[in-house]
Amino acid sequence: MNAKTASDYCSDEILHMLNVNLISAVRLSVRLAEQMANSSGGRIVSMGSIAGEIGHPDIWYGISKAGIMNAMRSLARTYGPRGVVANSVAPGPVETEMMKNIPEDRKTRLKAATISQRFCSAEEVAATVCWLATDAPTFINGEVIDMNNGTNYR
Repeated sequence: MNAKTASDYCSDEILHMLNVNLISAVRLSVRLAEQMANSSGGRIVSMGSIAGEIGHPDIWYGISKAGIMNAMRSLARTYGPRGVVANSVAPGPVETEMMKNIPEDRKTRLKAATISQRFCSAEEVAATVCWLATDAPTFINGEVIDMNNGTNYR
């Protein structure tokens, strides 16, 4: 299974991708941020992706993830002074059921690009999301936590 390229999508697929990964999530997050800002504050954590940071071949997926990460930064800037903390987690490849559909040679290349030569586990992603949603310092606001084990060094 190869990543889709920009020309592989029809208009309906593009709109579906953007609605699911970006528009619905941003609308919900804005509504929550407004409510949190009017009460005692709160935390929002979104799921970004390395795809939103690297110029991913699946352009519409990458755009949707880049957009959600930018939205969290915007919410932090807008509502942070009123107690809202908004961050994103941007994993690289994660060991999930979906990973079973990726050809072995591609998985080998992806693992080789990491420091530990392995994929992130879903449990590691969940632990990071939980930490950001509960115990992370509130000074971590508007940030993207990269979970790609060195594959996206800047």
